[in-house]
Amino acid sequence: MIKTIGYGGKNPTDFFKELEDLNPGLIVDVMEVPFRAYLGVYTKSHLEKRLGEKYLWLPECGNVSRTMPPTLKDEEACVARIKELRNSIV
Repeated sequence: MIKTIGYGGKNPTDFFKELEDLNPGLIVDVMEVPFRAYLGVYTKSHLEKRLGEKYLWLPECGNVSRTMPPTLKDEEACVARIKELRNSIV
């Protein structure tokens, strides 16, 4: 199953609790530019440290609209990559 959640407007503690409750096998970051984010909590470097091997930023999945559901930079490439990744962890 693929599920989307956003961090916008959420307290970081609540966001990470929601994420942990999902117990995902893979967390795909769809931020277009994950190097600067609110309080530094949602930056690529912080998410890599916090989420470990489950975290993956895919530039082709960049959310150019910054809305949910996301408008992806290259939807076809993103979906193909996520399917490939999903098949490798099932």
